[in-house]
Amino acid sequence: MEFDQFGRKISHRPSLVEEGIEILRRAWSGEPVNFEGKRFTVGDFKITPQPKTAPKLFLGGMAPPAIDRAARIADGFLCTGGIGMDTYVECLAANGKSPEEGNIILGCWAIIAEDPEAEAAIVGDHVLYQSNEYIRWGAFGPPDQTPLFPDSRTAIENGLYELWDADMAVEKLSGMIEQYPQISDIHFWAQFPGESIETGNRRMAYIAEKVLPRLR
Repeated sequence: MEFDQFGRKISHRPSLVEEGIEILRRAWSGEPVNFEGKRFTVGDFKITPQPKTAPKLFLGGMAPPAIDRAARIADGFLCTGGIGMDTYVECLAANGKSPEEGNIILGCWAIIAEDPEAEAAIVGDHVLYQSNEYIRWGAFGPPDQTPLFPDSRTAIENGLYELWDADMAVEKLSGMIEQYPQISDIHFWAQFPGESIETGNRRMAYIAEKVLPRLR
């Protein structure tokens, strides 16, 4: 794991993120950075050239504290599979921000195809691998307390995935856009891990031709 390689503890991830964002924003200001925190120390260090426009910083997360952090210090919320958008809007208010200040970048995990059940059967092994890797990384809780999915059907039925054809996709996505006007971007898996480019491209072409033209 990357935390081990850098001699860091994964339990320190929140403070590493918060201090890292503070340092980056100071660095992009063009002024010398002087910072001393729990995780990082930077002394009189100036980054050049100064960017004409400071990059945007987006944070993801599925647990309430992580979503609150995105609302509090980030420029937007990277939403995984539609989880936490309601919490994000609530956290904006709790942090003294208006709904209009929010920005949601929605990662849609739906498998969208003309025959979504058949498509799920084709990509099932890749979906199973992806789901279990997320569990091993601790995305859904402590890895030693979160069981792996035994098969692809279970991963799809009990994971973040939904099976949609074009009509269902338009209905679902339009509903989310209406409910959460903070959504500025929706993106999809081009390919699942190990999936062929051809099958992934076929699914993306279906979305581009049959779904996106019907969304605002």
